[in-house]
Amino acid sequence: MRYHTALPFDDDIVDCVLCRLPNFKTLKSTILASRGFMRVFDSHKISIMREICHNYVGPFLPLSLRALRLETAGQAANALVGFDPFKMPDLGCETNDIGTLTFEEILQLVDNAKKVHQLEIYFSFCHKDGSSPRSTLTNEESLRFQRAVYDIALFIQLFPPEVYKRQFTSDEVADIRAIQVSYLESLFLLENDLRGIYAVYLCLYSLLSQSFLVNPTQLSDSFVGILIALGPYKIQLEDLQNAKPLLAPLEGGSWGNAEDIIYDLWINPLKDYLHHPLRQVMKQISTKTWTEFDYELAILDTVKEGPVACEHSKTTLFGA
Repeated sequence: MRYHTALPFDDDIVDCVLCRLPNFKTLKSTILASRGFMRVFDSHKISIMREICHNYVGPFLPLSLRALRLETAGQAANALVGFDPFKMPDLGCETNDIGTLTFEEILQLVDNAKKVHQLEIYFSFCHKDGSSPRSTLTNEESLRFQRAVYDIALFIQLFPPEVYKRQFTSDEVADIRAIQVSYLESLFLLENDLRGIYAVYLCLYSLLSQSFLVNPTQLSDSFVGILIALGPYKIQLEDLQNAKPLLAPLEGGSWGNAEDIIYDLWINPLKDYLHHPLRQVMKQISTKTWTEFDYELAILDTVKEGPVACEHSKTTLFGA
């Protein structure tokens, strides 16, 4: 291909270089440094952004995209009206073929990945190196953590908390939880995968619980469970002192407002959401009782000695 710019290489090479950039911040710096790079980017914008999205999100892009598209479908008008909480959701098939990404999907995937990385920093600070404001997880540890977060995000989209905005009988709750247990049994064949998810669950629970230590409403453990049900992407680490806005998707219906939600959980599938089915599956496949230390080892190759740093980690890391 002939040269179209003063660059010493042709457009195909420029396109290849841009597609291998690690993130959009680097992309911005690169295309602003040269009109030639900018022109090639303008000519192949979506394909280049798709490749950089894959570079940034990593190998779990198909899993993250699956959850995102389920969420997008659920947000469509009246999409959840016909959702039957007593039937196994359509799981489809897990595939690495992501098809065509829209511009909106690329932006959301990158934003979700940023929040996963932020949670990883918190997990690393608590359980690996409390002296570092960055994640010190190895590549393999980081992949295990990310996989667990994306698995939780997918679970939440398959069992959306919005459909539980009403009263249930004890038998109905038992039926719903049995379906969730069946899903976990069908998806995770390795005990270590489940322990990894539980480790991330404990991380989210710890983070949310700490944010309420100075909250005058004295929120209950069940309320923290509701926030976990809203998903890891909803946790804005810099705004955890005010949890009420997170409840907006659940307001309305028979509960009415956020304050009612706090005290109306005794018979509802959202009470111990995710925790209950995880615990049940672990009991069925494990011959021992796992400690929090054992769960951390499902993510980490080594766990730091001494007291866990979670008591002060949020304040130290995020200035809350």
